[in-house]
Amino acid sequence: MVGRNIFLDGNTDGYSLRVSHRPFVAEAQAGLAVTYRGVRFTYTQVLRTPEFYEQDRFTQFGSINVIPLCGRVSAAASVFVPSAARSP
Repeated sequence: MVGRNIFLDGNTDGYSLRVSHRPFVAEAQAGLAVTYRGVRFTYTQVLRTPEFYEQDRFTQFGSINVIPLCGRVSAAASVFVPSAARSP
């Protein structure tokens, strides 16, 4: 449940554009992780129901992470992978 989303509800002064948002949004995530030669590769796919009533499609995107596993110190790099929005 989202109390206030400034991107959908507009500014708090009451004089900005807004859309009628849905009070509840469902989200599903699935992913895969593989470790190869000291490097962990992960991919996550996210599917989210519409956030406002004027939106007629689900939001779908993916994320790729590459994490070198060198002892106790690790660094991560992430890449956002947008997917084409699909109707339910």
